[in-house]
Amino acid sequence: MKSISTVAALFAAATTLSQYNVLARSNGAATCGTGKSIMRGHRGSGGTLASSNLVLMWGGTELDPSKTTSVGIDVDHTFQIISSDNAGFKGFLLRLSGKNGENASTTLVAVDSFAKVNGLCNSDVSGITHRNSNKKSSVEVTLNHPQQAELFLEVTVVTTSSSNWAYDSFDISIAGNSTAPSLPPSSEPEDPPGTSGSAIFRVSSALVLCAYCFVTMALM
Repeated sequence: MKSISTVAALFAAATTLSQYNVLARSNGAATCGTGKSIMRGHRGSGGTLASSNLVLMWGGTELDPSKTTSVGIDVDHTFQIISSDNAGFKGFLLRLSGKNGENASTTLVAVDSFAKVNGLCNSDVSGITHRNSNKKSSVEVTLNHPQQAELFLEVTVVTTSSSNWAYDSFDISIAGNSTAPSLPPSSEPEDPPGTSGSAIFRVSSALVLCAYCFVTMALM
């Protein structure tokens, strides 16, 4: 019985360690799996983005992992991982999936030249990762989904080559009408000089008045 308990304890410990085994290469994440297990060889200390002085921004808003972020349908929304203390980071993976089976395969798009699509993701998942291990102070992606959906955004960052990493997940709700700026109302083109509507009206009024004067004089 004792040996069975020992085996069970070792298995639990191994499972826990595997959950925190970060899988990465210098040219990108080695997998697109959910959770913290995404980058090769990084078994060091891990924590939240905040613990590594990293933030996830949507426009000018810092996102809170404990709250759902609602964004508009069919609009390019800018998301950024930013190193708030300028210490920078080496690698990253942004993984976006549907919470209820939604297809998010084309929802995330890389913006920076050092970012690329992770080709290891499932057919209904978006993944953006690094192209190199050079120091980065931020990374930017756009998120655009064409219909209402409940999405799950996972952010994993390898901060140093000495195996420190950070992870947080965010609930993203795609809801409501588009929040894109509306186009200003179109204005009627101006009439050419000398032919404006008001000028034509004044000329017409003058002609009517002259005709009235002529008829009046003829009757006198």
